[in-house]
Amino acid sequence: MVTLVGEPPDPRTSGGSLALDPGHPNSDLPIPRTVDKPVTEVQGNPCAPALYPALAGARPEAQAKQLTITLHGDPTLPEGIGDPVSLADFLGRQSGGDRRELIGAYWLVRQRAAEYQVLAQQAQLFEDLLLVPQDAERPAGLRLSTARLDTEAALHEAHAALLETQFELAIRMGRESDTAWPMPNTVPCSDPYPLKLDAQPGRLRESWPVRRLAAMIPGLGEGLRRRAAAVVEADAARAAASSPADGRSIELLLSCIRRQTEQTFAFLATLTDYNRAIAEYALTVLPPETPPDKLAAALMVCPQQPNK
Repeated sequence: MVTLVGEPPDPRTSGGSLALDPGHPNSDLPIPRTVDKPVTEVQGNPCAPALYPALAGARPEAQAKQLTITLHGDPTLPEGIGDPVSLADFLGRQSGGDRRELIGAYWLVRQRAAEYQVLAQQAQLFEDLLLVPQDAERPAGLRLSTARLDTEAALHEAHAALLETQFELAIRMGRESDTAWPMPNTVPCSDPYPLKLDAQPGRLRESWPVRRLAAMIPGLGEGLRRRAAAVVEADAARAAASSPADGRSIELLLSCIRRQTEQTFAFLATLTDYNRAIAEYALTVLPPETPPDKLAAALMVCPQQPNK
């Protein structure tokens, strides 16, 4: 299971999903306690700069898209993690089963891979903060060392969660005996999805499933953009709290790091929900015999390049 720094493992799961509840990203997090322990107790502590400074003044659509591309870039996945497979190839290899569940399983693996990368980045942040010589008995140094160990443990759990979802996907593809399980590499859609309701037959357009999805998808898209903005703001706050010149407390720094991680996880969970809803809509309005390549094209009509 994936855990955040300082957070005990959450035993709840949903359909194999180990992500934080996107509707309640703070429900199980401990309330940080700020005490008088300045960051400068770790002498020479470097300032960890913001990860997304260029997004601070960007439009919400651009923030969501660039975050999606960045978080799904796969630069830090474990070596030999699996056999890359695009969404189109994945759909083309299916011989049966519920395609909605199949696509949902595909996007869940992508979410787990992105969560792993978030924690790998967090682990590197703690390494950077502890690079300089320090007194291991000082409170700030002890807190940073503990936080680093928590993140390393969470990283191992994230790796296990990724492998679990990969295996489930391999079973659905009939590839569980392969030496390398499939590793989805298509970047999810984050742009507003064109429903094209006017192009649908009247009876289908007025049906309850289509009406429900037509209302839900824009709402999820708006939620995704708001979560992207929250990630960017949390990133800026964390960068400011990591500056020793500010005389901030170590507890505030750890709280900001924790907050950025939980906001990023919430963004990734909402992104998965958004793409699952798009898949459900496409499968509802398209004929059942739609070929895999046309279905994949319908799911990925969102442009993949960030808005300027």
